[in-house]
Formats: sequence, C-alpha cells, structure tokens
Amino acid sequence: MCIILSVPPKKVINPRWLVNAANNHVDGWGYMYADKGRLYVHKDTNCENVNDILAAIAYERESNPESHFFIHFRAASYGDVSIQNTHPITINEDVCIVHNGSFAIDKQDKRKSDTAELAEALSKFTTEELRSKQVQFLLETLCREAQGFVGMMFSDGSFKIFNEDNGIEEKGIWFSNNTYKKLFNIIRFRPEKHYWTNDYDCSRCVSCGNELNLKKENKFCEVCSSKLIHTFSSGSKRKESETSTR
Repeated sequence: MCIILSVPPKKVINPRWLVNAANNHVDGWGYMYADKGRLYVHKDTNCENVNDILAAIAYERESNPESHFFIHFRAASYGDVSIQNTHPITINEDVCIVHNGSFAIDKQDKRKSDTAELAEALSKFTTEELRSKQVQFLLETLCREAQGFVGMMFSDGSFKIFNEDNGIEEKGIWFSNNTYKKLFNIIRFRPEKHYWTNDYDCSRCVSCGNELNLKKENKFCEVCSSKLIHTFSSGSKRKESETSTR
C-alpha cells in the first residue's frame, strides 16, 4: 500500500507526516508539479535518508510557491523496486500519474508494476482524450472498484484525483490513506502472500488498508479476505525484513 499526498500551494506539511510516510513505504518516493506549461518530476528508489527527502521537497516547494504538488511514497506490491516503477509515472510530456492501490492485471512482464501497465494503457490516449468525461469516468470506476486512487496532473497545472472522496483531508492536504499519521511496523505485501502490518495494538491489511484486531480467531481481512501469514512486533525485526526484501 503506497500513499499519495496532494498538496496545494502554500499549505504547510507537518514534517512528521513525511517522516512516517517515508518510513512506512520504503520502495521509492517522488513528486510532481507543473510550472509555466511544463511538468516537473523527481523520483528516487532510496528512502533511507529521510532528511534528504524532506529537504528536497521543501526546496522545490519554496522555489515554486504557486505550484500544486503531488508527493508519492511506494510500498511495492507488483513489479520490481526500480526507478521505472517509482511514481510519478509519465503518460506523455503533458500528463503524469501517481497511484495508491493494486489493480488485478494479468501481467506478462513480472518486472513491471500494475501502475506502469496502467500508464502504458493510458499512453494510447491523447492528452485531450485523457481530459474527456468518458475516459475520466472509466478511471473513476476502476479506482472505486479496486478501492484505490490515482492522481493525474497536466502540464498546465490542472489535476484530477480519482476516488478522491474516499481519501483523507487534514489541514488542507489530501492523503490517500492514514499511514502518514504514525509509524506502522510494515511487512511488505506481495499479491501471492498477503502480509499484514502490525502497530502493536492492531493489524492493518497491506492489501486494502483495513484495520483488524488480531485477537480475533478469524485471521482473515473482513474487507478483501486476505489471509494473515505473519506479523512482526519489534522494530529490529522490521528493519531486518525491509533489508532482506529490497
């Protein structure tokens, strides 16, 4: 489960939110914004130096105070941990997307993420078609059915968040889920294994984000029916898990 932040101009981001987001999603980060008719994208697979991430975001926002920013942190579900699978992902020179969630795609190339597959499909449309009500209705339906989110930005600075009303807004900033609020003990979710996270009091399904009480006998997510395979409860084990799966 990744996280998207949609940040309007001049809105203040609590640094703790970014620290939590970076530590909860260790497979890449990036941002995008538009200025003077151009899209600017930065992304990196390295989330280890959180101070550098905060500094980079702060510098770009201060340098472009009138621009709306999308910020993304990735927890890989499909595809390799690579710069190609790190968000934002370019559709064409005028359109980029960020995505939180998982699409059930029959992929031929296991190295590519589901978002990269979506971007490839969307690249067959023109920019004008991507703005059309018909295409945006299809994307809205796709995101709602998958319980996910897509943020799409155009080079003129306009943007659209699909499934927006199922996200969270705090202090004028929109989030695709609540993993910015605190540090979760995350174990990577892979489609074939359905791992969960553990935050000491409850468990969170990394497939759909649903919170669960592990004291219950039923070890299945009530929302998506994923099965609990394993949880960790110590910070040291979390670090080992992250290192071994990179």
